[in-house]
Amino acid sequence: MMQPYDTYKDSGIDWVERIPNDWKTIRLAVLGSFYKGKGVAKSDIEMVGNQVILYGDIYTKYSLSVDSFERRIPDEVSKKSFLIKSNDLLFTASGETKEEIGKALAFQGEDEAYAGGDVIIFRQNEIDAKYLSYLFNSYKIAEQKAKLSKGEIVVHIYSSQLRDIKFPLPENNVIENLLIYLDQKTEQIDRIIKAKQKLIQLYEEDKQLIINELVTGKKVLINGKLELPKKTKDSETKWLGRIPEDWSHSSLKWYSKIYSGGTPSKSVLSYWFAGDIPWLNSGTVNQFIITEPSNYITEEGLNNSSAKWIPKGALVMALAGQGKTKGMVGMVTFKTTCNQSLGVIVPNSKVNNKFLLYYLNDNYQNIRNLAGGDKRDGINLEMIGGIKIPLPDIEIQEEVVTSIEEKLSHIDFKIQNSLKLISLLKEYRTTLINDVVTGKIKIS
Repeated sequence: MMQPYDTYKDSGIDWVERIPNDWKTIRLAVLGSFYKGKGVAKSDIEMVGNQVILYGDIYTKYSLSVDSFERRIPDEVSKKSFLIKSNDLLFTASGETKEEIGKALAFQGEDEAYAGGDVIIFRQNEIDAKYLSYLFNSYKIAEQKAKLSKGEIVVHIYSSQLRDIKFPLPENNVIENLLIYLDQKTEQIDRIIKAKQKLIQLYEEDKQLIINELVTGKKVLINGKLELPKKTKDSETKWLGRIPEDWSHSSLKWYSKIYSGGTPSKSVLSYWFAGDIPWLNSGTVNQFIITEPSNYITEEGLNNSSAKWIPKGALVMALAGQGKTKGMVGMVTFKTTCNQSLGVIVPNSKVNNKFLLYYLNDNYQNIRNLAGGDKRDGINLEMIGGIKIPLPDIEIQEEVVTSIEEKLSHIDFKIQNSLKLISLLKEYRTTLINDVVTGKIKIS
């Protein structure tokens, strides 16, 4: 177990009660000088040229330190920008959240590099900038930077605020040891986190494989076990291939009622004010199992629009969108209405709604491809009706759904355990860095 230092003294800093006796309290401005990046827009970025960093890269692309940047700018743009040097500490001057502003990054490269606008550059020659990066990204100083920030929609911090931040600092020989220790420990922790994240990815792939095998008949349940079907036939659908011989196969329109919804005029207040009829927009498909409406409309709004009632248990599919929403499907758990950008699918008695939900979700990309894949083209109701679905008897569908949910439940339990461990590791990493750079624990 790590021990504290032998003796402590008052730090003179609000957020650090005590520091080791041989440490000092210092303001950042005492160590060096501040500069400001300039003159680079995203439109200036090219594939070749001089390396450059934009302010957003500091909190989205990099962590702690870096020796080269991905982005490049031509010589003529470089002349208008700010040349940074090895061991410079870079801060984000702007961001959308208080957590983003003031994020620190040590530049430790030797090649020519530049900083764009809203990058604050701190230059000094006494201390390894990576140690300062650990220090200024530690959660206690991050809290101080957040308090100093200005703005709501776009948050800012300025060098005039950073310069007055006080922090504890040991001698250089101690800093060298602390930096070695922090690098070793954080690398170990990050390696475990990455391994757990990879494991979660594999778990998710296992889930998708289980769903695919069961809803397409690649595996069938025989005496409670998953086995290959004994006899198969051609489904005559490219994405399906062969299906069990005793499964039927036809277009979705023969097994369901398909229609779309509508949106009452937003300019008529009485269609929306104090409404009690649930209404869904396209984004609700992200819930998969839809438990909450997007909004509520009134009876008057329902009667004066194309909105229609959707029974509990029906499926809704997003018809449009260039992003991932198009083709996504969800199941409603309450009687509701929806907008015109959702296709409603009400299965008949031959189809288990959850079996169909899993099948359509499994074929998300194939369904998107019916309408140009990732292009802006929308899915229409005729396309939905033409989707080929393989169907065993309703009793088999119910067994398939039960089996899927049991198997997914076991995998989800493993995923949740991995996520908890990742959260604990990140918390430990954060606490460890803070305790080391504030002198709370001694590194022997």
